[in-house]
Amino acid sequence: MARNKYPEQTVQRILEVATQLFLAKGYENTSMQDIVRALGMSKGAIYHHFKSKEELFEKVVLHFYSREDWFSAIAHDPAMNGLQKLQALFRHEMSDEEKLSVDQLYFTQIADPRVFMEHMRLNITESAPQVAKIIEQGNQDGSLSVAQPLETAELALLMANVWIGLFADSREKFIHQISLCRTVLEGLGLPLFDDALVAQMQDYYDRTIFWAREAKRGKIADD
Repeated sequence: MARNKYPEQTVQRILEVATQLFLAKGYENTSMQDIVRALGMSKGAIYHHFKSKEELFEKVVLHFYSREDWFSAIAHDPAMNGLQKLQALFRHEMSDEEKLSVDQLYFTQIADPRVFMEHMRLNITESAPQVAKIIEQGNQDGSLSVAQPLETAELALLMANVWIGLFADSREKFIHQISLCRTVLEGLGLPLFDDALVAQMQDYYDRTIFWAREAKRGKIADD
């Protein structure tokens, strides 16, 4: 059997096609055979890289969350100060339509601890240092006053990606979590959450966390 000379490109193509199908049809309604047909590859070629649909889904979600193209564009925008860049990053997280669709998938399959733990690892080891650099920019331009940029970045991401939302059993609790997070970060010199971002986060809750909860209960019919 001929060896694939470009395995990374093959994996990238599988992830891209699988992402499109998961977003269009949903996780449950997408079979490995659907992905095989869309790719025009043999089933064996796909299973060489991914042992199951569950593993492929994990990699799709984590691959999307590790993308940095949009992050870099905001981080290097000379028209914004440090605080404005951070607020722009969070607004993107709350409003980008493709991100919202992936988050819907994520929240409907969150029971898998491997996806959750790898997502948290990415937040701490990859995202937090980048956020810390923007906080340092804010310290330099006067828009922020944060004594410990890296630790504050880690805390902000953990609160935003773990505590807020995942452990909110109601919209009211979600709002209370945002309020406390806002108070904590302001006390650390990071006034990230203005009223506009808070309102956007509430809309995010309705479109992802609440949506996924209702979908799992069978209350949202497929289009």
